[in-house]
Amino acid sequence: MSNRLNFTNIAYAIISLIRVATGESWNDLMNALGHKSGENYQCKEDPTYADYISAGTPVGCGNFVITYIFFGSYLIMITLVFLNLFIAIILNGYFETRDQEGQALSSDLMTSFKDGWAKFDPDATGIIEAKYFARLLFEIGEPLGWGEYYKNRED
Repeated sequence: MSNRLNFTNIAYAIISLIRVATGESWNDLMNALGHKSGENYQCKEDPTYADYISAGTPVGCGNFVITYIFFGSYLIMITLVFLNLFIAIILNGYFETRDQEGQALSSDLMTSFKDGWAKFDPDATGIIEAKYFARLLFEIGEPLGWGEYYKNRED
């Protein structure tokens, strides 16, 4: 294990768990936590606080069974959460796009129409005079109304 990849305090534990969740060498961390002793590390079966103070680092032994259970369950849970999160994001984007494509009128077109109508019906009666209809269509523009092309036509 390294100076930062361990569970000696909350900050390092969170960093270690994030690294495990991303799949970055999680098996090395799992094996290091499960070993009882190694070339660079000699453990004590039942360490006391005095042992910790004298060594300056944790001196307890690991346990492969607990380590495998922890990492296995953690990876399964994180994988399920991330998988469901990504599926939810993809489905949400799909349904939003499908709904937008199915709409004949977008919110921008409705706003344009409402603003144009309000100029000819300031009292909001829902009725405009027929002589203002052509001006309304020029006011709202394409695609609901008429564009500049129709202003100069002589039909």
